[in-house]
Amino acid sequence: MNDNTLLATMGWRGMAGALGLGLILSTGGAFAQSSAPAPAATSAGSTTAAPAMKAESSGAASEQHGIEGLIAHLHDTLKITPQQESAWQAVANVMRENAEELTRLAKKRSEQAKTATAVDDLKSYVEISEAHARGTKKLLPAFETLYQDMSPEQRHLADEEFRGHFREHHHRAHS
Repeated sequence: MNDNTLLATMGWRGMAGALGLGLILSTGGAFAQSSAPAPAATSAGSTTAAPAMKAESSGAASEQHGIEGLIAHLHDTLKITPQQESAWQAVANVMRENAEELTRLAKKRSEQAKTATAVDDLKSYVEISEAHARGTKKLLPAFETLYQDMSPEQRHLADEEFRGHFREHHHRAHS
């Protein structure tokens, strides 16, 4: 499994479970590699933007996306300032840790898929769902700290990211 298999299965906002922007893991799938280097900082204190978040089937291009792409996207979208960088790094670190755990579980599920019974499959899904819930709980205090330090404009941007996630999943669940 590669980063984009999970992203395609769950959507990048699903990755936020990694972020847990309280958002991730709406369905089982693959996750981002946590071993990718963090985005490079620019002289203005922001990270360089990752390529647009697109689900690509395979290859080197897909390795550029994943959790680091999500982190870079959110950093830019939320307009994180140099003064907020410390709080942002706490959020990003939780996202990476969550992605690592979910990737491990998704890989395990994938490796056992051909021989798993229906009961095994459900147990695996429970394990992933519980990891997602733990990751989201771990993300909340880090994100709350960042959110409290955000300007009204940044809070609005964050709120829109969450609302967009809800609309995306609400529509998918009812289509």
